[in-house]
Amino acid sequence: MAAIMLATYPDAFAGGAIIAGLPYRAANDLQEAFASMFQGPNRSEQEWGNLLRSASSHQGQWPKISIWHGDADSTVKPENATEIVKQWANVDGLDETASIQANVNE
Repeated sequence: MAAIMLATYPDAFAGGAIIAGLPYRAANDLQEAFASMFQGPNRSEQEWGNLLRSASSHQGQWPKISIWHGDADSTVKPENATEIVKQWANVDGLDETASIQANVNE
């Protein structure tokens, strides 16, 4: 839900955290949502960015995001985090290299 709120109301949020989520518009119904969760959708950066830009007529700066996803998550595949990075990096004109990445409890 965080991805949806940040995409559709970007002027209302300075930032947000997407935790074990899906990219904005990864699915249009429940069946697609489950498929995306279990398989991890794969689209180009531009395709993801276009979906996000279509969410709002917002012309200003997009919210900053923090993406959290466990690499052992068997419900929402970790590949979804990579797709979220692609989507938001495209909208912000950034490369996809993480500015901060940490491994916890190794």
